[in-house]
Parts: sequence; structure tokens; C-alpha cells
Amino acid sequence: MFNQQRPPTNELAVRRAFQLTIDKEGLTKSVWSGVHKPACSPLTPNLFGFDPETCKKYPRNVDQARRVLEEAGWQMGPDGIRVKGGQRLQVDYYFRTENPKLREMTAFIQAQMRPVGVDVQLRGLAGPAYFQAVRTGLHHVQYWWDTGTDPGQMLRIMFHSSNAGGGSNRNNYRNAEMDTLIDQIGAEGNPQKRRELLVKAQQKVLDEQIMIFLTDPPSLFAHQRTVSGIWVDWGGLYPYFYDARIAR
Repeated sequence: MFNQQRPPTNELAVRRAFQLTIDKEGLTKSVWSGVHKPACSPLTPNLFGFDPETCKKYPRNVDQARRVLEEAGWQMGPDGIRVKGGQRLQVDYYFRTENPKLREMTAFIQAQMRPVGVDVQLRGLAGPAYFQAVRTGLHHVQYWWDTGTDPGQMLRIMFHSSNAGGGSNRNNYRNAEMDTLIDQIGAEGNPQKRRELLVKAQQKVLDEQIMIFLTDPPSLFAHQRTVSGIWVDWGGLYPYFYDARIAR
């Protein structure tokens, strides 16, 4: 999530530079051993209304990322970091230290952004301090992961104005057109019309580069063949053993 209220991530050019620079394939291979898949959209491919065109819209192009920043007035400084109006292009990337994979992902992104002139500062904090920081908007960038079965609700969580300013919309993104679109998705009962609205919302998210979508993570569970009757919760997060049996 990019904080839309704090410079420099309030600039589309800065957000777009991340989108055009980060090697998602390399990220999934180096950090997640190829188990995760590169992400394209706020919706995953298994959700109703996922738009496959999101995977083609803004392909990786590092030279274009440099041009986007230069056209926005960010000129390369003597230390290799871009400058505009006397301000260095520094981005504070907040993550939770309890999860070492988040540190790996952030370090990967930091290394990717340096050659295009962006100074990514790693701000690792433990749970309570982390939540205090991102809920009050101290971040430029922070991670988000969620699970759900209703695509409209997922969009509402991340992008609706009612969830900005300390809620789940830590993009702090406020846009009346998006709010209306999300409300229409929630009220639409015709599947085809609802799909069209979902596609429109996904395209808007990419065009405004509200977030960057890195990986689609599966949930993996393993058990011996002697175990049966295990159920997984609706989000695919937790195995339930209330009906489990062990054959001897």
C-alpha cells in the first residue's frame, strides 16, 4: 500500500516507478522459492471478476520508470538518489519484524529501486509499534495481505474512503468515483454487470497505481495418509480437526 497523503508517494510518478521497476518473478523465486505466483490485481485469479488484462497493462520496464521520474521533475543527484525541490526521493517502507520473509521482500525491493534513484529506507517494527505507525500514516509504503471470498468486499477494505485515516485503507486513498463504484458492486445482483464493475475498479486501481501487487500466496498444508476428515476454513488459512480421524 502506498500512502497517498504523504510526499513523495502522493505522486503518481513515484508510485508508477515502483510498478515498472520491481521484478515480481525474481521476487517470488528468491524470497518464496517459486511457491507464490506474481500478482497482478487486488483480486486473485480464483475470485469472481478477476481481470486477466491487469497482468498485461503495466509490464516491467526499468527504462520507462526512469523516464517517468525524470518527466515528473525528479533529477538524479550526485549520490545516485533523485532530487526535486531540494528533497531527496526517500521512501520509508514499514514492515513487521516478526515475519522474516517481510524483511527479505523489503530488502529485495530496496535493492531494485536504488538503480532508478529511489532511496528505500527499511523501517522494521514489532507488532504494536508497527500498527501505531501505519495507522497514523507515518509510512510511505506498507504491506497488506488479506483473504476473502467476496471481491466487492475486498475492494472496499482496501480502497473505500470510509476505511481511510486509520482503518484498513492504509493507502489513505479517498476518491468519490471509486467509492461509488465499490458501492455499486456491492448492490449489483446481475453477475455480468457486477463483473463489468469489478473490471472497471481493477483498471482504475492500476491506472492510479494505488497499490502494487507483488505475490499471490497459496496456503499449504500437509498430513500423513493415515489422517482424514480435516477441514479448512473459508479463507484457506486454518485446518480444523474437529472431525479428524487417524487410521491405525
